[in-house]
Amino acid sequence: MKKRYFMIGLNTIFVIVLFTIFGVNGQSQKEYPNVLNDTVKPVSKSSPDTTCVIPDVPAEYTGGIERLQKFIQTNLKYPDEALELGIEGNVLVEFVVEPTGELSNIKIVKPLHKECDKEVIRLIKKMPKWIPAKKNNNFVRTTFRIPVYFSS
Repeated sequence: MKKRYFMIGLNTIFVIVLFTIFGVNGQSQKEYPNVLNDTVKPVSKSSPDTTCVIPDVPAEYTGGIERLQKFIQTNLKYPDEALELGIEGNVLVEFVVEPTGELSNIKIVKPLHKECDKEVIRLIKKMPKWIPAKKNNNFVRTTFRIPVYFSS
């Protein structure tokens, strides 16, 4: 009996949260009309600039995650300045995997130090082509994020 009341309570809280976020009368859609629309980027053959948010098959580094880790370990150079300053942490980098497997639009999402950030961009530019993502059995553009760790 207690479990039933507990579940009803959680369901009620969930519904209240949903109404608070989206607004019962659609007020939030009036104030923020593109809240939901901006989260999905369409896949279209007419516009090469569109990026698939949720592909059927995600992009993958050729050889898988283990090969990607090995590539990063082998090619990452710890910048001297960052090493001397004792800077440690991670850089989060985002890039687009094109339908051809090439990488583009490389940008740092979470910086660490200017030299570490430059090194991560150099590293991503050096990567070989990836296996592109697929949507409806077609290769599509998709974004990918990778954390790159610096520790001495």
